[in-house]
Amino acid sequence: MTQNKKKKKKKLPCDKVNHERMNAEKLAETLALHALWLENGSGARANLRSADLTGANLVGANLRSADLTDASLRGAYMTGANLRSADLRGADLTGADLVGANLTNANLASANLTNADLRDANLTNANLTNADLRGANLTNADLRGANLAGANLKGADLTGADLIDDDLTGASLRGTRLRGAHMTGTGLRGADLANADLRSANLSGADLTNANLRSADLRDANLKGADLTGANLDYSSGIPLWCGGSGFMADDKFLRQCLAHLCTIKFNSPSWAKLRKVLLPKALKSHRASYLDLR
Repeated sequence: MTQNKKKKKKKLPCDKVNHERMNAEKLAETLALHALWLENGSGARANLRSADLTGANLVGANLRSADLTDASLRGAYMTGANLRSADLRGADLTGADLVGANLTNANLASANLTNADLRDANLTNANLTNADLRGANLTNADLRGANLAGANLKGADLTGADLIDDDLTGASLRGTRLRGAHMTGTGLRGADLANADLRSANLSGADLTNANLRSADLRDANLKGADLTGANLDYSSGIPLWCGGSGFMADDKFLRQCLAHLCTIKFNSPSWAKLRKVLLPKALKSHRASYLDLR
């Protein structure tokens, strides 16, 4: 008679982390030892892995190179905190106050930063791959060299943020405010920028290949040298007709779309009828031709 063996339950990636609540006294002791470790190596590196620091007061705290993997920092007060090179992989920073915090070289891969306040924060060279930044305030944040591949920035505010040369491949930026953002050479291949506010953004040299710019606002944006091959520009505010809107790369689909719109305009010019007749066959092949009632 065979006996049924109990199968061992496989741990899933979505399983919740068991956080251990840390009291103020223990936290102060950990920070003191960490300060000594940073100064002369006599103390101990802060091990706050999976710690429950919900709502903790860490204003101006020095947590450089600390281990905060999977820690719960929901609603924590971390204004001006030093988190340079800290390990925050999988950490929960929902609604945390990180105004002016130093997160240079910090590892925030898969971290939850939903609705976090990161105004004026320094995130230079930070790893934010697959991080959740929905609704986060990143106004004037320094994100130069940061890796944001696969990050979710839906509804985030990146007004005036520095994203020069960043990797935002496949990132979700739907409805994100990027007005006046510095995005020279930024990698946005396959990124979702639908309904994004890109007014006055500097996108010169940016890679927007196959990006979704449907209904995006591109007024006064600088697209010089940008690659828009395969990008979806339906219902966008239009490519700016100024020097900053010249010199970018596009594909045949965009050419047909431009010609379709051009052929709907009634120019007060004797030569237009003849020119329109030449352009119309190409314009009629546009995916927008029927919507424009082009004939």
